[in-house]
Amino acid sequence: HYSTDVTDIKNALEDRGFSVRNVMNMRQYKTKLPLSMFFVDLEPNTHNKDIFNLQYLLNAKITVEPPHKKTDIVQCKKCQSYGHTKTYCWHPSRCVKCGRGHDTQTCTQPTTTPPKCVLCDGTHPANYKGCIVYRELKQKSLQPIKRKTNVNPTQITEPREDESPIVYSPSTSARANPTRTYAQVTSNITTATDNGSDVNKSIQDFFCKFERIMLQQAEQLSTLMNFVNGHIQAEMIDSLRIGLWNANGLSNHSQELKLFLNNHKIDIMLISETHFTDDSYFKIPFFSLYQCNHPDNTAHGGSAVLVKNSIKHYEIPSYNFDHIQACSVVIEDWSGPLAISAVYTPPRHNISQQHYYNYFSTLGPRFLAGGDYNAKHTMWGSRLCNPRGRNLLQTINN
Repeated sequence: HYSTDVTDIKNALEDRGFSVRNVMNMRQYKTKLPLSMFFVDLEPNTHNKDIFNLQYLLNAKITVEPPHKKTDIVQCKKCQSYGHTKTYCWHPSRCVKCGRGHDTQTCTQPTTTPPKCVLCDGTHPANYKGCIVYRELKQKSLQPIKRKTNVNPTQITEPREDESPIVYSPSTSARANPTRTYAQVTSNITTATDNGSDVNKSIQDFFCKFERIMLQQAEQLSTLMNFVNGHIQAEMIDSLRIGLWNANGLSNHSQELKLFLNNHKIDIMLISETHFTDDSYFKIPFFSLYQCNHPDNTAHGGSAVLVKNSIKHYEIPSYNFDHIQACSVVIEDWSGPLAISAVYTPPRHNISQQHYYNYFSTLGPRFLAGGDYNAKHTMWGSRLCNPRGRNLLQTINN
């Protein structure tokens, strides 16, 4: 329990034979409230791994786990490069959508224009997880580190019964590379060293040619896979499942959301009233999150869109005002680009038809905008009508 004194935990672990450097009570990152979790820092020792076998401590059942490591590659939202964040970025701004030298929020490119990646010049936004630059960095980060083994030049190996012992010494390399005499050069006599160098050169040439052939095959295979993925993507869009939810504080309902997405096989989730700020952190496995917080950056209002990573998409600029907060993405189907937007309109504002028209006009000719409009009308199942509902219905009919 979080009320347990850290000194008692430290003394109990030292009684078990562990040398404890520090014990710290962990807190929730947003509310700063204490959690029933403790971080234990041990002094280096050979038996430190035995702490994972502990099941009981201070008359309580416990679970000991190693710290969780983040596997995502950090990407700058200013210059779109990997390896740093916008807080430490000194490069000029580059748009995630069109790749030009301006901030993403000020991009005026129409939604019907295909995006361009500033990293690989592909037809996708720079934050697309299928980008070849991201995949190469991800593959390098997963490769194990090769350890070099130092060989003692004076080491003596144990000989087999049918051979004599071989002694490796610095003088061996000198004898292995004999120099050519003047008579050998003038008589075109080739030494054993020349033959060895010719063999090595032939092997290097072979591997260079083999590498070029494999690269050509890889490019052809990549083109074929892109073609196949395009058809699979189009077939998947035909059976797209979209969910709609007013979360009233998304961070407090993450487990409910995960269960709903899994049980109903949701592809895209439109969420209103996220209550996010710029310091909020929220992540769902296998989904990309796009959010639009309230303009005053306080924990109320806001909207968000969750999209499966397997769906090719890109984000468009948010529509962020006190009376409307909308977050939008664009996907491709058989009929072309389709904008999907999550919207929230607080009830205390008076919203006219012009307000609705200004918002809808930013989504392009084809769009689906779902959320909590706080607009009541009998056309969509309400028991009564309010001015918002009548204005929204009139805007749709026009």
